Amino acid sequence: MIIIFCFKVLRLYPPAAFFARTISEDFQCDKYLVPSGTTFLVLSYAIHRDPEVYEKPEHYIPERFSPNSTVSQNPFAFIPFSGGVRNCIGQKFANMELKIFLATILRRYTIRSLTRQEDILLDFAIISKSHTPIKMQFTRRCAA
Repeated sequence: MIIIFCFKVLRLYPPAAFFARTISEDFQCDKYLVPSGTTFLVLSYAIHRDPEVYEKPEHYIPERFSPNSTVSQNPFAFIPFSGGVRNCIGQKFANMELKIFLATILRRYTIRSLTRQEDILLDFAIISKSHTPIKMQFTRRCAA
């Protein structure tokens, strides 16, 4: 379940909310010709919230990342660390670090956000971050 939770967080709040690529050869996109040399901005933040890509994009639906669901999914539908051959070299490390951190914390605490999702203001720079504080409440779990 921690892995599914990590995917939801990375989908809605990708560390790389956007990235750029230079088009290496002309291509047709609908009725537009995009010439080689064009810098193309990919907005992973918007792709991850697109209802054509994710049904009910703002809802927590853990099954959307189950192995059966992701088989038919476009490989570029989930790109929190960029995508393709220029993907983030630290992606595997970051994912492992996130899972270990969450597993360690969630064994000991129940966490509840005191800040509503709609009240979070984001800054998009090299990485995404909250412009406003996100207040969290940690409640110690009983030892089992």
